[in-house]
Amino acid sequence: MTGEEVSDGALFALDLVNRDLYLLSGVVGSAPGGNGGIRLDAWENAALVDTGETNYVALLLSPDGGSQAMQIYIGEKGKDINGDPSTDFLARNGLAYGSFYYLGGDLPANGGTNDGGFQTGTTDALAAAKMEDVDTSPDAPTRVVLANQLYGTYAIVFSLDFSDGFDPAASSFTITEIAPNGGGTGELDSADNIDWTRATTLNGVSYPDGLVFVNEDNSSGEIWWMEPNGSGGTLIGSTTDTAESTGILDVSELVGYEPGSVVLTNNQGSSSMTMLINPDATVTVGDGDGDGDGDGDGDGDGGTGGDGGSADTGGDGETGSGSSSEDGSDGCSCSADTDGGEAPRGALLLSLLGLRFARRRRR
Repeated sequence: MTGEEVSDGALFALDLVNRDLYLLSGVVGSAPGGNGGIRLDAWENAALVDTGETNYVALLLSPDGGSQAMQIYIGEKGKDINGDPSTDFLARNGLAYGSFYYLGGDLPANGGTNDGGFQTGTTDALAAAKMEDVDTSPDAPTRVVLANQLYGTYAIVFSLDFSDGFDPAASSFTITEIAPNGGGTGELDSADNIDWTRATTLNGVSYPDGLVFVNEDNSSGEIWWMEPNGSGGTLIGSTTDTAESTGILDVSELVGYEPGSVVLTNNQGSSSMTMLINPDATVTVGDGDGDGDGDGDGDGDGGTGGDGGSADTGGDGETGSGSSSEDGSDGCSCSADTDGGEAPRGALLLSLLGLRFARRRRR
């Protein structure tokens, strides 16, 4: 899902298999209940919310500008824009026929929790300027984190009732402030982009609910991590050219590491992408070579006893060997292996392309 962050912007869905991009706003058919289809708005992002069944899809929609009101889209799977049976991409994913509701309630303050519900109008809606990014917990997908650049970071827990279709009156949510807007440099401030990882263990420390990474939209561009309840806030990086850091994505599992080990982010000032590698980056248990295929031979092909490729220069089980970009043998350009008791080699690549790594500093 992606959206246009402009006045009357549209929401789109990308078919990753066929690489087709579909317009949703103003096109999705109107299902009964709620407001029909998907509206135009200043879309920042969308996050899937688990419905607990297989006939509907739920998307939390965050507008940065425009209506400024948080919305949830409920789509019926297996129906085209007219509500007739269909098996095309949009219908299979519940993106051809549905309706949306506004979240009703207020942003809490001082670490508090507010209750909320769902409504068709904007009066008393959960609305504020600078509603930013949203992301769902991979392990508990009825939980979502929300960043607001002016007020702080929030956790939303949904209870959606689909006992007979979607019942907005029987559905509800809670929203908790997990991190207030800070006072400037050295505090989590101006929260913008956000990413929630799976449960992980790093350097023997367990994070059963995963970790939340946050970018700041300000001149320091600080990057933070914390636990989903707001504890353990830690500054891990910042930009070096008075520009915001923007876009944050944990890619650890894609390269054979435990969640929270390897993160991609951007420096908006230099338009550069940077990889941040945790000094405690941990290879996935049972993998051992960093390529994520579980066979331990380092070639990424899932087979044993060799690298399986004549052009492979690094498929002998080492990681971070400097093999050529064509061979794809190692699956990761660095490792958390130690050499002679020194720091992990992964720690050597903590600052790239205009971002600064900060030794962990808790707030």
